[in-house]
Amino acid sequence: MKETQFVVAVFLSACWAGIAEASKNSNKAGNKLIRAGFYITGFLGLWYCYAIATTGIDYTAYLREYQMLANVPNDRILSSGFEIGYLLIAKLLAFAGANAEMALLIFRTISIVNIAVAIWMLQSEINIFFAVIAYASILFFDGYHIVMMLSASLILMGISLVLRQKYKVGLLFCSAAAMIHYSGTLFLIVLIVIYILNQKNVLMPEWWVLWIGAILIALCAGNLVPAVVTRFSMLAKYKKYITTSGLSLGSAQIIYYSLPTWLMIRLKKTENNTPWKNIFYILIPTGFCVAYIGYSFGIFDRMYEFFSANFILFIPYCINKVENRKLDMKVSNVNLSTGIWCIIFLLYFALRAYVFIAGHPVGYEFGPLQGVFS
Repeated sequence: MKETQFVVAVFLSACWAGIAEASKNSNKAGNKLIRAGFYITGFLGLWYCYAIATTGIDYTAYLREYQMLANVPNDRILSSGFEIGYLLIAKLLAFAGANAEMALLIFRTISIVNIAVAIWMLQSEINIFFAVIAYASILFFDGYHIVMMLSASLILMGISLVLRQKYKVGLLFCSAAAMIHYSGTLFLIVLIVIYILNQKNVLMPEWWVLWIGAILIALCAGNLVPAVVTRFSMLAKYKKYITTSGLSLGSAQIIYYSLPTWLMIRLKKTENNTPWKNIFYILIPTGFCVAYIGYSFGIFDRMYEFFSANFILFIPYCINKVENRKLDMKVSNVNLSTGIWCIIFLLYFALRAYVFIAGHPVGYEFGPLQGVFS
């Protein structure tokens, strides 16, 4: 499948989301249904391109792995070496009669539904047009990591619930994500820490202190990562990812995280004790730390997906604030118009998508589009 077909699908999805965003201030019941219809239609195009594709680098490996999971004896579930959640779901689908192709279709469908619902639940607080653009530029083209994406989608759903102050349900979603892919445990720990700090009203350290801590951890990763992976037997299969020739500069992540970092600096001036500020106050530096380490340790190179809310939810939240003139965005005492800021945000996400597509030919990873129904 050619890259242009995916780009067209993303463009059309963004258009439908833009229409839904433009009409969200209307409280008429009929308009709400129409808005939801446009939004769902947009995601159907993304679902077709993502869920139905049956080729790609990892696809055949997942087919073989599913067959292995389905044949694991019940008395060896705990000692099989596979993630327990992933194994149980696979065995349940196999018991229901799903073959490997259908099982992967179901995994992908659940992933994209989770992401669509997570964004829609926050429609009153974020710009859903930019949220869809962010998803398309950061996760959609990287979606061939099927199990990792399933776990990441559950985490995004969990964060969305936490932002709506449904902490316990959100933590359950993130716990399920960790059971499906054990690397999600890191994010679960971070979210539990955030939950405890918010429940106990603990005085948060200055943001620059958190950033220094994140940078120091990244710099010490050369010793920390191998020690943790070799310490726990459940992480044994990740040992092959810990070989490294040393930490790289990670300049791309510095560029990527410059925007959410700057937006948080502006947001801190107008918001004090809101869920958005309290959660992303920690998630942004933590996400940068994980992504930075991923340049040198393969075990971390896909874990940035778990922190995609920094881009898919936080940036669209700030854009919504800019549109409603509730966020001071002056640069050198010059107050740029909302339209100019929207163009800047669009260029940012377009750059993210271009960088990924240029380094990972979509036609090779995903296509040609040979669906399970063809």
